[in-house]
Amino acid sequence: TTRPLTSRFPGLANPAPASDGRRLAASLKLPDRNWAVALFSLEGDLLQVIASPGDEKWAQPAWNKNDLYFIAELQGGYRLARFRNPEGVVEVAAERSLPTLRHFSFSRDGKDLIFTAITDRGYEVGRRPLAGIAWVATAARIEAPTPAGDESASPAWDHPYRPWRDLLPHGWTPSLRQVE
Repeated sequence: TTRPLTSRFPGLANPAPASDGRRLAASLKLPDRNWAVALFSLEGDLLQVIASPGDEKWAQPAWNKNDLYFIAELQGGYRLARFRNPEGVVEVAAERSLPTLRHFSFSRDGKDLIFTAITDRGYEVGRRPLAGIAWVATAARIEAPTPAGDESASPAWDHPYRPWRDLLPHGWTPSLRQVE
């Protein structure tokens, strides 16, 4: 049987369970119609929201060991970012380390990044060792969860829910990820 974990958010996509089995990350649609990355317990409790300090989209989370990786829209491009857990630091791949990413995954051993990117030749599939990527700290809004019972601070929605219009990210394409 299906057991819903949470249902009070305007939009959730790209669920990614952590390898430790205690957390789940997902793309979370915020009331301002932007996307952030949210961390949940496996019981559905919101633990943290990791969002851009501006109006950029942060989405498509995936775990690799203890770090949470995602795509961050920064300065008009899509870059790989990671949330260093438990330090709570957000870093982005330096511009020269990777091209403009669209989707990504990891090799079975977690040492390589597999990705699709937009280059001057069009879309390409690439592979790059994670150890060879230069990282730069970036500003982020890391928000604590809403206190239990305080629904006034939870994401609000100002119109009836319409899944295709409300949930569908701009420029939607399917995400192909290896599931073991």
